[in-house]
Amino acid sequence: SAALFMGHCPPSANRDQRAPCPRAWAVSWRHPRDYARSLLDTVLGLPLHPLVVHAVVVLLPLVALGVMALAVVPRWRARFALPLLGLLVVAAGSAVVAMLSGNELAARVGLPATHQALGTALAFSAVGYLVFAGGWLWWVRGAEDDEPSTARDVAGWVAAALSAAIIALTVLVGLSGATAVWGE
Repeated sequence: SAALFMGHCPPSANRDQRAPCPRAWAVSWRHPRDYARSLLDTVLGLPLHPLVVHAVVVLLPLVALGVMALAVVPRWRARFALPLLGLLVVAAGSAVVAMLSGNELAARVGLPATHQALGTALAFSAVGYLVFAGGWLWWVRGAEDDEPSTARDVAGWVAAALSAAIIALTVLVGLSGATAVWGE
């Protein structure tokens, strides 16, 4: 990794900026942006992307199915809304990390264009889904069965429809990623 950073020196008021960087700095100093990129690249020598992707493909559809169930069975809302909301936060965060780590992996091994486009769409969709379905889950978390609310029910059905779209997009992203890795 030292070869990547040769010639980069930290700013210093007592050094002529046109002079070459001393070798000790060239080997040891790295820009903070490079540390952030390396965090999204590998974990213990393994690429982060395939590890995080598994959280996305398990949690996001699982939460989506749970949201659909809560839209259909209102009496479950008070009991399961908060756990689903917690899983949704983890799933949406994992989708964003998968997108970022996928970009780092693509820089290393090549760019699967279809998978990258679908993965980016999934990451942004997961954040939007977190906002809408997460807001609905927060809204219904303490609602009692005897409190009918047309607005709450309509929002639940919209969240359920978004859940179906999230599941479909997750399947498309997974299929394109598997095709990119394993061929047709």
